[in-house]
Amino acid sequence: MTGTSISSSGVPAGGVRQKVVTGLVWLLVQNAGLKLITLAIFTVLARILDPSDLGAFAFVTTVLGLAGIVVDQGLSEAVVQRREIWPSQLDALFVINLGIAVALTLGIGIAAPALTESVGLPEITPVLRVTSLGTLMSAMYFSQAGMLRRDFQYRWLTISQIVGATLSGALGIWLALEGGGVWSLTAQSLAQTAITGVLIWAVPQWQFRIPRDFRGTRELVSYGLSRLGANVLDFANSRVLDLLVLARLGPAIAGLYVVGVRPQVALMQVLSGAVLDVAHNGFSRLAANRSALLAAYYKSVSVSAAAAVPVFVVVAATAPELVEIVFGPSYATSATVLAPMCLLSAVQAMQFYNGTLFNALGRPSISLKLLMLKVAVTFITLGVVNGAGLDVFLKAYIGSQLATSPVSFYLVRRVVGVSLVAVLSCTWRFLLGSALAYGAVAGARSWLLAMGVGLWLRCLTLLIVASSVYAGFLALAARRQTLEIVGLFTGRSRQLT
Repeated sequence: MTGTSISSSGVPAGGVRQKVVTGLVWLLVQNAGLKLITLAIFTVLARILDPSDLGAFAFVTTVLGLAGIVVDQGLSEAVVQRREIWPSQLDALFVINLGIAVALTLGIGIAAPALTESVGLPEITPVLRVTSLGTLMSAMYFSQAGMLRRDFQYRWLTISQIVGATLSGALGIWLALEGGGVWSLTAQSLAQTAITGVLIWAVPQWQFRIPRDFRGTRELVSYGLSRLGANVLDFANSRVLDLLVLARLGPAIAGLYVVGVRPQVALMQVLSGAVLDVAHNGFSRLAANRSALLAAYYKSVSVSAAAAVPVFVVVAATAPELVEIVFGPSYATSATVLAPMCLLSAVQAMQFYNGTLFNALGRPSISLKLLMLKVAVTFITLGVVNGAGLDVFLKAYIGSQLATSPVSFYLVRRVVGVSLVAVLSCTWRFLLGSALAYGAVAGARSWLLAMGVGLWLRCLTLLIVASSVYAGFLALAARRQTLEIVGLFTGRSRQLT
C-alpha cells in the first residue's frame, strides 16, 4: 500500500452515534429535497409529455440502472464498510469502475437495437444509445461519493445532487415545452449526472494517481462482487414488473403505471433510503459490539415504524385524491397503482434493515441467498399470471414480495440474534396507529363523497383526519416511545445504541 490509510477504526461509540445522527439529518434533507424536486419536475413533465413517452423512457432508465449497478459492483459500499482504506486502493477502484463503464457503454450501444426491439420500441434505439453516456459519466465520481458517505459528509452530497437535479430539471422542462418529447428526458438525465459529478469532484476526498498495484483491492472487490449479485437481484426483483407492463400492455399503460409508482419510489428513497444508507455506515462501525449493534437495529426499526410507515399508509389511503390533484384527471387510474404499492412499502420499510444488518457484519451472502429466493418467487408468480391486466400483475407482484418476509425475519433472528418480540414491542404502537389512520380515512371519504365535498377540500380534510388520528393515538398510547425517537434528532436522547 502507498500513502496514509484513511481509517475509521477506534472511533468511540458516542462519536459514531453523533456522526450517525448528523449524517442522518443531512441525508434526510438530501433525500427529501432531492425527491421533492425530482417529483415536482416529473409532475410537470408528465403534464407536458405523452404517457407513452414516460413509458418508453422507463425502459431506458431500467437498462441504464442495471448498467450502473454493474459498473459500481458494490465497490462504493465496500469503501464504506472497510475499517481502513488506502489512497492507492481508491485509485485502483476508480480505474476498475471507469474501465467497466467504457465496456458497458459500448456494449449498450451495440445491443441497443435488440434491446428496444424486445419490448416493441425500436424507435427509441438512439435514445438508449445517447442516454447510456451517463453510465460513463457517473463512473467518474463513484469513489469520491463513496468517501463522502464513509466520512458522513452528506452535506456536500446533498448540495451536489440537489443543484444537479434542479438545473437539469429546468432544462428538461424547457425542452419538453419546445416539443422535445422523450429527448427532453434524455437531456435531463445526462445534465443531472454531469452537474452532480462536477460538484462532487469540486471537493475531492483524495487525489487520483495512476495505480501501479491492484492487489490491494482484492478484499474490496471480493466484498463488492458479493454485493453486486445481491444488488442485481434486488434490481431485477423491483423492475421486473416495469418491464412486464411495458412489454405486455404497451407504453401508454406503462406510462400510467410509471406515474402511479413514481411517488411511491420517491417516498421509499426519502423515508427508507436515507435511514438505510446511514444505518449501514453506523452498523458497520458497531459490528464488533453485538449488544450495541442490536440496540441500534431496534432503534432504527422503531424510527421507521414511527415515521415511514404512517406516511406510506396515509398516502395509500388518500391516493385517489392525491393522484388527481398532482397529475390531473387523465391519470386517475394511476391511483390504483400508488395505493397498493405504498402499503407494500410500509412493510418493506421495516424489513430492509435485515439485509443492511447482514451486510454490515460482512456477510452479504445471506442477503444474496434471500434475494435469490425472493426473485425466484416473484418471477414464478408473475409467470403464472402472464397475459393478465395491470391489476392482476400488481396483486401478484405484491403477494410475491410479502411471501418471503417471514424468512427474512427468521434469518435475522437466527444469525444475528434479533428478538422478534423486542421488534414487536418497540413498533406495535406505531403500526396500530397507522392502521387506525387508514381506517379513519376510508370512513371519512364515504361521508365526504356523500356530502358532495370537492376534490381539494376532500383531500385536505382526509389528510387532517389521518394526521389527527395518528398523532392522537401516539399521545395516548406511545408518548414515551415517541419522545425517545424525537430525542434522536434533537440530541436529547440518552443513546442511539
